[in-house]
Amino acid sequence: MSDLATWKPNQTTYEWHFTVEAKTAQIVNARPSPNPFKDTTTITFTLSRQARVTVEIYDMSARLVRTLAGGELHQAGDVQLTWNGKTDTGTDLARGVYFCRILLDSERTPQSRILKLALTR
Repeated sequence: MSDLATWKPNQTTYEWHFTVEAKTAQIVNARPSPNPFKDTTTITFTLSRQARVTVEIYDMSARLVRTLAGGELHQAGDVQLTWNGKTDTGTDLARGVYFCRILLDSERTPQSRILKLALTR
């Protein structure tokens, strides 16, 4: 009898475990404080991942009046930006309702949030 008759090849089992993480950054807990405001308000939000952030202020006619962040790269975590109720040129804006648009330019799908702000000068 030959040794080959009882020979069995070695068998190895491999287990692979993969974790798939979302690549898209998310905006969490976006809020202005105080709101309504008289002199300044702080726009606070949390990023779930690193992303380029644009934060713009618009008036009721959808006219861009101020850019607080213009595509700067921010790390994951809390972001705070302060707005003093002025335009990009430094002109005081009238009392009224304004909208803050937060836009994340992430790897896959852009994310955005709109916040309503009330200026009470």
